[in-house]
Amino acid sequence: MLGTLFDVAIIGTELAGLVAGALLVKRGFQVLVIDVESERVQVRRNDYTLKPFPGLFFGFGQGQVFQEIFQELGIPFLEKKRFELADPAYQIALPDVRLDIPQGTDEWTKLLSVEFKADAHQMIALLNEANRYASVVRGLFANEVVYPAHKLRERYRLNRAFSQLGSDFKEGARLSHADFMAQFELSPAGRAFLEAQHHFLATIYPDEMSLFFSAMIFSYIDKGIYTVEGGLQVLENLCKERISSYRGQLQRAGEIEAIDFARINEIKLAGVKDPVRTKKILVSTNIGDFLERFAPKNMKGSFQEKVDTPPPRRHAFTLYVAIDEQVVPVGMRENVILVSDAEQPISSRNLAFVKLSPAGNTEYAPVDRRLVSMTVIVDPSHGELDAAGARRLGKHMHGRLRDLIPFLDDYTDFVAYDESFALYQALRRTVAEPAIDPEDRLGIAALPNRTPHKEVFYAGRGTLPGLGMEGEGLSALMAANLLTRALAK
Repeated sequence: MLGTLFDVAIIGTELAGLVAGALLVKRGFQVLVIDVESERVQVRRNDYTLKPFPGLFFGFGQGQVFQEIFQELGIPFLEKKRFELADPAYQIALPDVRLDIPQGTDEWTKLLSVEFKADAHQMIALLNEANRYASVVRGLFANEVVYPAHKLRERYRLNRAFSQLGSDFKEGARLSHADFMAQFELSPAGRAFLEAQHHFLATIYPDEMSLFFSAMIFSYIDKGIYTVEGGLQVLENLCKERISSYRGQLQRAGEIEAIDFARINEIKLAGVKDPVRTKKILVSTNIGDFLERFAPKNMKGSFQEKVDTPPPRRHAFTLYVAIDEQVVPVGMRENVILVSDAEQPISSRNLAFVKLSPAGNTEYAPVDRRLVSMTVIVDPSHGELDAAGARRLGKHMHGRLRDLIPFLDDYTDFVAYDESFALYQALRRTVAEPAIDPEDRLGIAALPNRTPHKEVFYAGRGTLPGLGMEGEGLSALMAANLLTRALAK
């Protein structure tokens, strides 16, 4: 590494950064990935690692982003048995019944016809409409549209792509989620059934949702959710393997001490004698915090209006509980939507998302143990939680978890009230999940891949928040394309 001038130094090892790094190395660029320990959002307790669980694995279906990425990287993704469609995708625990959610239009239709006879026709029409809009939005990104567009050429490409859409799609750009849902006559229970899944599949909860955002989320309900043996770590390792095999480099560091934004950028790492020299920098951690700490003097424009945007009023709080794996009841899935009152509007009082750490995966819990992550939506009226409020909410959540898992108290190692609040605070400070701009044409973008500094780029959840892993994949692909063009000049 010493003496090497890298084309790109990637700071952080979130999935989007690793995917972008693998693509850039495959394209022939000198790439260094820096794993910064101080950037990780996690807490250790005993032999457990408390950190955000990966969302459901989607974006890997026919014509979706990871298929394109893995094809370019030469990964025979669909031939590997550890990547399979989840069957069932997840479970919904309603007050009187637990439903395993299947994948595939025929299976989904059968479930609705049995459980929601009065609503089935409207539900199917809603999902068909969502799938129609979602396929068009995905097609825009597949055409290398940079989103959100800022430069003249980027705006030209986006406007040209939009001009080729039908009039209904242009009208849809101005339609809100609430107006979209109002078009379909659903009973309270049927609406709660769909809305609960919508919030479960989205990784953030924007205050103003658009039709396009809703379509992208709803389109996951009846197809395209995968199970990955080994979890997120498998995907990260695949990218690291490709980076190493194509002669890219990985470097661990406790922290970044300083960055000199000169003619050639120099990054000083703790414990490393000589600085890293690089032409471009790609950040896959908190970009707002990065620009604030290192404050490059020659930035053009500003991220400040995005960085200063308050995080969404509706947000998430997650409680972590460590348990013996024997307490998990037979038939309970690793991902469960818990709806305690289907007749009431979706809120933190009656909606929770329960996730179990993968069985046998020691990344989160020791052998014969599981970590439970239980997430609720915090209502706007609650505001930011303080320590006392988080503990009160946590105790309420723990009580609901007892209803879901029998004999829970007999097999619980600990309830991580303090650690859960610490993680909540860390995530609420992360600018990578700001409120979605209501003026945004698609309603699914926040921070752009390009930053105010011409040599600093960003890839991560903040570019397409709410789209989960598919959003990270799209962000990585767009960042890699931008850097490829920038470095080719």
